[in-house]
Amino acid sequence: MRFSLALFGLSLLTHAACESRTAPLLAPPGPVVTLNIEGSEPRDPLRYAYEKLLTQSVILSIQLTMSPDNADSESPAVLVPGLEVTVNAVTIEVDEAGTGRFALSLAGAHLISDGELKDEARVALNTTLAALDGLSGRMVVTNLGEVSELVLDVPETLPALTPTTRTLLLRLKDSMKGALSPLPVEAVGLGGQWQRRSVTKVVGVDVIQTATYTLLSMQGDRWRLHVAQQSELAPTEGKRLEGYAKGELEVDPRRPLVDSATLTLKQTLLTNVNTASASRDELSAVLSVRTR
Repeated sequence: MRFSLALFGLSLLTHAACESRTAPLLAPPGPVVTLNIEGSEPRDPLRYAYEKLLTQSVILSIQLTMSPDNADSESPAVLVPGLEVTVNAVTIEVDEAGTGRFALSLAGAHLISDGELKDEARVALNTTLAALDGLSGRMVVTNLGEVSELVLDVPETLPALTPTTRTLLLRLKDSMKGALSPLPVEAVGLGGQWQRRSVTKVVGVDVIQTATYTLLSMQGDRWRLHVAQQSELAPTEGKRLEGYAKGELEVDPRRPLVDSATLTLKQTLLTNVNTASASRDELSAVLSVRTR
């Protein structure tokens, strides 16, 4: 149960999965953004203004803790191995509409905690991480921060796509998705608020995600945003998901990924609802982004 919950939780923020060793990891079209509050005057449209040949190097890290229990017993919290990766994004091209094309490369990946791994599993995981070094890909992002393409090419040196390898690649895409901030079409001022709603199929189940962004400050070319996200399952017999994430982001509009962010996430998966065998599993995570 713990392993399946980990896969489920790690997949909740992602928009794609690995199909095969040779297939690229594709992301579907971006979600729709709607404006809730215009904010105070003066109001201006927020737009990314990518700079050609600019290189952004960001460090993404994620740490997970699971707390599973059921009707008959309770289990202690389980620390899942934490992962930290360094990703370089180089702006290759910016078209007339302001859409940027970026070349991605992985400059390093390593564990920041071992969790409860046994020696054999730790060795296998470190081997996979070493093989990820040099992973490349590409990304296309509009000047509103919407991702129209995100592809990670699996290197030939990568071992066969075991469940562990698949999970690591999903976690990497999760982190990259969390490092992008969409913008509204309309002009906004301080206190302005907009919402992004998306439906994602995860492990064969539709997950509805609603993220609300609030403009806290604008200092020079930098924006500071607060984000709060809720996740829930589409109506599914016997299952219910309660999830939220919140934190603050700092954005430099010349770059596609946020400059810095710390997000905390908590999700509760209820299974066999309204039965004697009902179970409740909690997943907590901390996602951080910082520019090097």
